[in-house]
Amino acid sequence: MIHQTGQLPIVADLKALPAMGDANLLCTNVRTTDGKRPTFIDEADSWFVIPLMTVRFLEVPRASMADTGDMDDDQIPDVEEQPVVDEAPAEPDPDLLARIRDI
Repeated sequence: MIHQTGQLPIVADLKALPAMGDANLLCTNVRTTDGKRPTFIDEADSWFVIPLMTVRFLEVPRASMADTGDMDDDQIPDVEEQPVVDEAPAEPDPDLLARIRDI
């Protein structure tokens, strides 16, 4: 998944992970997170060059890393499942609420 600055994330197949010194990301099979073709794509089988300066980060599934051969299984860190904690929203500061009401 490619997270670009100011854009919704897109899912794509990468030719390879970017290396040090790369300026672009080469990918194909670009789609939205729900699997649909984005409106800016004319040809579905095209290759796309995305400037890395517009990319905030790449989200690579663990299973995909194991399949590429880029990393051995022992090099891929184990990530324990973290429980989702539902935190209640913090109570607003009464002084802040009073100042907002006065405006």
